[in-house]
Amino acid sequence: MHEGPFGPTPHQRDAEPAEGRAGPPWESAREAGGYVAAYFKTAGAVLFRPQTTFRAMGLSPSLNLPLLYWFLPTLVSTVVSTALFSALGRMFRAALSSISGLPMASEAASTATTPGLLCMAAGFIPMFFLMVAYYHVLLRVFGGARRGFVGTFRALAYVNGSLATISWAPCIGPMIALVWGAYLEVIALRDVHETTTARAAAAVILGILGPLTLFVVILVYALVSGGLPGMAGPAPIPMV
Repeated sequence: MHEGPFGPTPHQRDAEPAEGRAGPPWESAREAGGYVAAYFKTAGAVLFRPQTTFRAMGLSPSLNLPLLYWFLPTLVSTVVSTALFSALGRMFRAALSSISGLPMASEAASTATTPGLLCMAAGFIPMFFLMVAYYHVLLRVFGGARRGFVGTFRALAYVNGSLATISWAPCIGPMIALVWGAYLEVIALRDVHETTTARAAAAVILGILGPLTLFVVILVYALVSGGLPGMAGPAPIPMV
């Protein structure tokens, strides 16, 4: 059967049985050669064969393995990207100091990223549950949530966990992950919930635009009402 960029039509999906769904390699790590091998096999399937992967993905009610699949790579990606960004910042400051003859900014402030990273990691899981709930509500509004919260959770966990393989790259990584991730989320939600492309796409687009719009509104309001907190004061805060 021919599959276009968004897979088969709803009529074609309805004509095929939903039984026999199996979990991805991550959920059979022993047979896949261990968790590291299972992760990369699953990530490759999700990133490059999303239609086949999510149409066959099991709907087990357990959230432990999908949660670990998302959390561990995301944490590693965050640590790596933070370290790379810090290293690039030091290289940039050194080059700027060499050209301008001015002393480099103090390195002491860079250590503030460590507790900040720990606090961020502690908030990862509740933030992810909130994001999944937000997408699931949107999917219900558009009439596409046929497999419940577990289906949405599994779809988004495997998509975002797989994107951790590229999101660590400075600058370009997050941009690629955003664009490719939106496409993968549409495929995942559509095929896990066995709904239409239009309903899944509407939920994903609004899911992305909603927080982005809220951020822009808050930023504009803060600037109009007197600036962001911490911007005013007798002495500027050194940037690192």
